[in-house]
Amino acid sequence: MRGDFEGSWRAATVYRSQWRSIGVPFESSALWFTKQIKTSDPSLSYFGGLAFQHDQSGDAELTGDYFQLHFGGFKEINGHKFGIGFTPSMVLKTFNKNGLTFPSQYDPSSGTFNEDLDNGETALGNQLSYFDLGLGLFWSNQIKENIELTGGLSFNHLLEPKESFFPENTKRDRSYETQWSAEISSRSNWVFTPYFSYYYSQGSSEGLIGSAVTLPFEYWNVVKDLSPFVYFRTAPARNTDALVVGSTVGLKDFQFGLSYDFNISDLELASNYRGGIEITLVYTAPYPKMKKVRIPCVRY
Repeated sequence: MRGDFEGSWRAATVYRSQWRSIGVPFESSALWFTKQIKTSDPSLSYFGGLAFQHDQSGDAELTGDYFQLHFGGFKEINGHKFGIGFTPSMVLKTFNKNGLTFPSQYDPSSGTFNEDLDNGETALGNQLSYFDLGLGLFWSNQIKENIELTGGLSFNHLLEPKESFFPENTKRDRSYETQWSAEISSRSNWVFTPYFSYYYSQGSSEGLIGSAVTLPFEYWNVVKDLSPFVYFRTAPARNTDALVVGSTVGLKDFQFGLSYDFNISDLELASNYRGGIEITLVYTAPYPKMKKVRIPCVRY
């Protein structure tokens, strides 16, 4: 879905920090750029770009750096817009052994773990890298004059790469995700956007369901809209663990977003309902406009 936008190109950045209230926070940041490529056929277009994501989590300072390309295209057929995209990437992961303790470092004489004792993990490395590949499918259609429906399906880790700090051939299983949303325009120019996503990997699942509403909000010719939203993070056969509230603000060609996850699972006994904050900034460059129109002389 990175290529589904109206404009010449788009750049975006995001930062997220979670679980600061119960220990070392999980932090993620990302930056990506996408360029639209038009063709002489108005029903056919392409896109391409690159992205970088950095994750860090836990006391072991487990970090992941993802260097990614993304490219694909769209084709409109009888009012339906179909798309396909590919995401080849290089993944680098490391962690810090210092400050960690292992079972063999338990000292019975003191009843504690002693970092000076041999940890016994001679085969344990602290870095790994591998090539990864993902595939995404896209569809949208204006099913009614005031309703547009959009859906997507992605397949991650298609090649099931090896991912382990040990020599064993431990592979990363494929994961799957689907996203669906609708844009429902009202007579008052409000736009309701119900949203649902579901992610599945190795027996684990996560879902997000809720809605946003976009309000026209012209102010000083700078602010063009305001879109507050509410989502629940939940899924079948798992607990509902978060209430997500926030809003985006349209500022000319920029879109600024801010959201917060309130923890509402049993973990709230430790988190005190605090979860994670997320900040996004998106810039979409409009198509260049002709500055001057010249009417040709009939004599020539």
